[in-house]
Amino acid sequence: MVLAAERMRHTDAFLWYMEDDPLLRSTILAITLLEGTPDWEYLRARMDRASRALPMFRQRVQPPPLRLGPPWRTPAPDFDLDYHLRRIRAPQPADWRGVLDFAQTSLMAAFDRDRPLWEFTLIEGLDGGRSAFVTKLHHCLADGIARVQIAALVVDADASMPAIEPLGPLLPVGLRKAGDLLAASVADNAEQAARLAARAARGAVPATLHALRHPRTAAIDAWATGTSVARMVQPGTDTLSPILTARSMGRRFETVAVPMTDVRRATAELDCTVNDVFLAALTGGLRRYHERHGATVTDLRMGLPLNTRASATSAWTRTPRRCPTATSSPSASRKASTRCSRPELRS
Repeated sequence: MVLAAERMRHTDAFLWYMEDDPLLRSTILAITLLEGTPDWEYLRARMDRASRALPMFRQRVQPPPLRLGPPWRTPAPDFDLDYHLRRIRAPQPADWRGVLDFAQTSLMAAFDRDRPLWEFTLIEGLDGGRSAFVTKLHHCLADGIARVQIAALVVDADASMPAIEPLGPLLPVGLRKAGDLLAASVADNAEQAARLAARAARGAVPATLHALRHPRTAAIDAWATGTSVARMVQPGTDTLSPILTARSMGRRFETVAVPMTDVRRATAELDCTVNDVFLAALTGGLRRYHERHGATVTDLRMGLPLNTRASATSAWTRTPRRCPTATSSPSASRKASTRCSRPELRS
């Protein structure tokens, strides 16, 4: 098998470059609470196989000189699985609060940018014989949906511990020197520009004929497209909140347990999705937070990801939304959240 260099998507490059400001770090962290404690050597073998099946687990990020385009994912020299996959003993009293304290500290720590951008930690010795698996990934490596696909390579469907099919060694090939990255970026930029020009040329004649035959329809379509693009690229200059006015590098984790059966019942009764229910709960909680602090807010600005996935990688685009928070009615809140999260339903 070959571990080659790959150019990062533009959306992922945006997340990488904006971390020049540490307040804008794009780290994804999740905690899985396990009833028991997995066999360490078996877990390590599963992760070793996953890191061979998914090249991004063994690639580091290398920006081209002068930032001439997106960075490249190149083979990480001296990749060490035991640096990225760790295990610790839960500190006393070995409860859920201790897991959250560890996770929030982990989230606040920046990645080593000379290594692949992931760290997984098994916390053993929790009360009741339980353990926790804390997974930390950079958003330019994988997003939430990709994490579910990655989990299928790591987590078994049952406790039978099936045999792990070995994968052959990886042969690193790719770009490492600054001159190589510069030349490859310039060539790739030129290729992309040529493709865009060819696509525009192919569409110019049909678009012109359509405008001549149906000028009114063409004008309406152009206006709709323009306003949609304007919404997408409009910068968010403020949060629309009198309270949430500044960012901080500090994090505090708390959890609220909601039975999935209740969520499914809500989706059936309100004819919506799980995402709609989550967003309605989030905006409702923020509304109550503002009320508790003596403030009134009708809308909040949020950046919602749209899935553009074709494989188990980060594949999304950001879309800004003004999400209503003023209503306390479940039905009205669901409708507002649905229109906020699904752009095709916006008027």
